[in-house]
Amino acid sequence: MLSRLFGKKTRVKRDHDRVWKTETLKLNGIMAHAAWLDKQATRVMMVTHFRQTYRALESLFHSRGIPYTPLISALDATRLLDPTTLQPGRVTLMHADLLPTHHIRQVVERRECGFEVHLIVAEHHPLPSEDDRIMEFACALPCTVRLCYHESLDGALLKRFGGEQVGKLMSALHTPDTEAITHASIDKAIRAAQEKLAKQIETNRAGDTADQWLQNNTPRG
Repeated sequence: MLSRLFGKKTRVKRDHDRVWKTETLKLNGIMAHAAWLDKQATRVMMVTHFRQTYRALESLFHSRGIPYTPLISALDATRLLDPTTLQPGRVTLMHADLLPTHHIRQVVERRECGFEVHLIVAEHHPLPSEDDRIMEFACALPCTVRLCYHESLDGALLKRFGGEQVGKLMSALHTPDTEAITHASIDKAIRAAQEKLAKQIETNRAGDTADQWLQNNTPRG
């Protein structure tokens, strides 16, 4: 599917989304995910769509003493097109606005990397096109990328679009409240919710949170 979307063979391995019951459980799950990868000396990138999520993760990195590298400029993020700049065992944290997705198809052929990069996305954007920007970046990297999205039932997207369906599936599978659920049907439900919303939205005004973004871009009708 990815090769059909982006018109070329891709080395991106898309894991099923990890959906948590609450935002707090999601953030804790993301940190546990990152900490486990750190112990494997894995190269890890972590991306957020919204500033509040970025600040919450920064606070958790500090409070738990987990080493990370914050990216503060688009120039810093452009250097990620050469993944050898990533430090093993140290998370690189960035906001999606910094990702160098424009014109990256024109990037010259680079030396292949002999390692895998894990790309953790801390949330879905209500618009599928914004998630696709992250995928486009991942597809441009000259190495294998394992991509995983985290989401929560009480997050703005699922709370308003499709959360009830996902919640029923969690109950049917008897998933403990403190664990994430992963299933192909959830991935499809989230994408369907995004595409439904995209047909109703005419603007893309920024917001600090997904809730604020939805308030700033009220669907017509």
